[in-house]
Formats: sequence, C-alpha cells, structure tokens
Amino acid sequence: MFSLPMLVAGLSGLGTGAPLIAGVALFTKRRGADLVVTAISGSVVNGANMGFPIAAYVLGDISHALPVILFQQAVYTPLYLFVLHRVTEKDAQGAAGVARASSRTPSSSPRPSGWCSYCSG
Repeated sequence: MFSLPMLVAGLSGLGTGAPLIAGVALFTKRRGADLVVTAISGSVVNGANMGFPIAAYVLGDISHALPVILFQQAVYTPLYLFVLHRVTEKDAQGAAGVARASSRTPSSSPRPSGWCSYCSG
C-alpha cells in the first residue's frame, strides 16, 4: 500500500502547503481557519478529473494517478479536516471530537440512516 509514488504524492502535497502557509501568514493578515483553507486549496490536486485522463494519455496507464488519490483520501483529507476542526471549534476535543462530529454529520456518516436523512432532505 505504501510505496515510493505514495511518498512522492505526500511530500509534494505537504511541500506545497507548508510554503503557502508561511507566505500567506507573512504577507497577509489571514489567520486560523482562513489560513488552513488557503493551504488546503493550494495543496490538494484534482487527481481524479485531471490525473486519470492525463495519465492515460501521456503514460498509457491510469494506475500512475492512484497514489495521489489514495494519499489525499486516506491521509491528507482526514489530517486537514482534523486541523480545521481544531482551529474552528472552541471546545475541540481532539480525534474523539472529530469522530463525534463526523458521526453526527449526515453527509459524512458511514451509517445508512445518515445517508437516508441526507438524501431525503
């Protein structure tokens, strides 16, 4: 599961987010959640919509885009949601608080009842 392409995907995502945070914090007055969202938007790539067609056309195989998508979905997204939760909630209670908030949000709930309540309106 963890391989050199996954490491490259991780380092490139984090390597673009860190200098972006530093630059934006240094040259603007953005702090807190604005700074986190700025870093997220600057370091997350559109691996599915852009990566698959480009990998298929240029490299002849879409499997080269999979490590990027896997890293973003399995590691990076939970990480930045945790950081965003810690920055925005006054009484953020760490990983347990994120898990509780995720279970109460119908759109991200893994339970069928959450999806049903989300889809029904």
